[in-house]
Amino acid sequence: MIQLSYSASQKYEMSPRSYYLHYMARLRPIKVGSPLVFGGSIDTGLNTLLYNKMNNENNCPYESFLKAWTKADINGVEVDLRKSDLVKYSKADYDESILTDSDKEAIEGGLNPNWVSLHRKGVMMIDAYKEQIMPRIQEVLAVQKNVKLTNENGDKFVGWIDFVCKWEDDKIYIVDNKTTSVKYKEDSVRTSPQLATYFEGDKLDTSYEAYGAMYIAIAKKFRKKKLPLVPIEVVTDIISEDLIHDTFEAYDASLHGIKMGNFPCTGCRDNVFGCTYKKFCDSDGEDMEGLEYVSKRKT
Repeated sequence: MIQLSYSASQKYEMSPRSYYLHYMARLRPIKVGSPLVFGGSIDTGLNTLLYNKMNNENNCPYESFLKAWTKADINGVEVDLRKSDLVKYSKADYDESILTDSDKEAIEGGLNPNWVSLHRKGVMMIDAYKEQIMPRIQEVLAVQKNVKLTNENGDKFVGWIDFVCKWEDDKIYIVDNKTTSVKYKEDSVRTSPQLATYFEGDKLDTSYEAYGAMYIAIAKKFRKKKLPLVPIEVVTDIISEDLIHDTFEAYDASLHGIKMGNFPCTGCRDNVFGCTYKKFCDSDGEDMEGLEYVSKRKT
């Protein structure tokens, strides 16, 4: 029996060798990219907003976000993100124009400028979400909903739906929040294997019937003058049976390859961003620069 997530299946499709090294050999990059940690922290803050609406509570989303953006687990070790060198930042992460006087003082006090800038961005993103998105949600039906699907062989697909809501059009959608540097295309929902998987898994809940799926895409690059300064795109669509069929056929192909031990290297050729394991593979496992086995990490 194999348990597969969308990200794991995606990694196998991109490069079976990369899947093997990441999930089976547990060879991981020592440093993680800021989008992974920051995106998860934003999700934590937004989840608080959504739980508040669902349960009529008044918890602080900014505190939830800050807590997640201050301490994080990186390869099994809890680190202080404010000063850690285990996060890889991009040039776009730092935006001096949005920094407050207190932000500048924090930087002068020794905090990582990129961390401070992203913290300010996170606060502004939550503000924008409160203003632009929350009034459009009639009702929150679920937050961080676990999806589990089992095939005839006992293999499991697992995932998490960010939230399910009744939208302003009186229809129910499964929703995925995204922080993004690119504009989402008009067909991004109806062509998304991830949303197709979650939509199919959500059918097991008979307390409601979802009409479609939605991406809420929060821009990481802010406007300087034009309002809103933090643009948020909402893309909704239906999920077709053809997309669901094709998506699960791809999962079956991944599962078959994993079970058969087929782990060829294709990532260096197909991945436009490059492959984490290129030097490792080219050196027949001798070059471990930037990598470590997680199971051997000392805390």
